[in-house]
Amino acid sequence: MATKGTRSAAVKPVQATGATAKADETGVIITECAKQNSASSYGCILVAGSPLPAGINISDAGQLIFTEVDSDNESGNTNTILANTLTNIFTKGAIDFTVSRKKTFSNLTRGVTYYFYFFVINSKGVGKLSLPAQGWCL
Repeated sequence: MATKGTRSAAVKPVQATGATAKADETGVIITECAKQNSASSYGCILVAGSPLPAGINISDAGQLIFTEVDSDNESGNTNTILANTLTNIFTKGAIDFTVSRKKTFSNLTRGVTYYFYFFVINSKGVGKLSLPAQGWCL
């Protein structure tokens, strides 16, 4: 008689680790992160020109959260920094929601530094953003 196996309960994903990026051909960067046992899928945020500033995070529910933080920059205007970052994400960047932990970004500009942030998704929620991987187009 067949019996049902036991499944271990899903646990909330942890922060993605091991993010790497490499140029594959002109205008193309392939990036990936380390495998997470609790993952059902992986997401990646691509930002052009500068890394995400402090105050941008991802919630357990998978929402990007933009919070104002004290700034050490010369202008001291955190709202301007956040606005510029959002502009970079939505005009020069991308967000990849495909299931795979390996992502291919194309039509990128030569000489621009790109920053890649991974996040892990499963039925219990979304993990924190990874530390960035950096890539440059050939």
